[in-house]
Amino acid sequence: MRSKLSDTGELSYWSAYPSLCIETCSAAYQALPGERARLRETIVRHALPGGRWSTSLAPATDGYDAYLAGPSVTAWALGTLDRKHHGLAKAGRGYLATTLGEEGLWRAHPAFYATAFYPAHLAIRYLPSKPLRDAVVAATLRQQTERGGWAFSVGGKPSALPTALALSTLLAGGARTTGAVRAVKRGTGWLLANQTRTGAFSLSPAPAVLFYAGDVYATCVAAMALAGVGEFL
Repeated sequence: MRSKLSDTGELSYWSAYPSLCIETCSAAYQALPGERARLRETIVRHALPGGRWSTSLAPATDGYDAYLAGPSVTAWALGTLDRKHHGLAKAGRGYLATTLGEEGLWRAHPAFYATAFYPAHLAIRYLPSKPLRDAVVAATLRQQTERGGWAFSVGGKPSALPTALALSTLLAGGARTTGAVRAVKRGTGWLLANQTRTGAFSLSPAPAVLFYAGDVYATCVAAMALAGVGEFL
């Protein structure tokens, strides 16, 4: 990762898209403490009006507020700011609040793993008020299936990736009610029951649009969620 860092402190998305990727820069900020000052400067330099950040992963010509400047990208960027950037952080939190749907979740999008729990697990912690965070938790609880897992879409079959991201959403929201704790336990039970003999977690069942993701990604996300559950319970 350090070898890919440009002289200007920028990182691109490592695929067919050569342009700057704020998510990659933000992930590098977490992984490379010695480079944090340069990476933070890059992220601040590329902030958009209203405390938003864009991503090269969804180079659409419209839908600016929907996902060209996505809640998940903004949440990644907010995690790199320090006290000196209080005004920018406040604007970013406001952007997250205004893009939150009435049902309590941000919209799912193919470029963000086709599940509303991808932006939710990143952005919930940066919402500016507890009632908004509670709304995300409540919406997440409502979408848990009878089997204990979560699906890519309402009424669908549970799958490891949305289940892991939903669990991470509840953990990030600090949900400590009896119902939330029970949901975390049920979700964890479903996830462990569906681990394969090799220790992996399958991406399936998943929408066809997720051609760029696979079992390795699902396993990594599931492992992180399970580690968080271990600290939570």
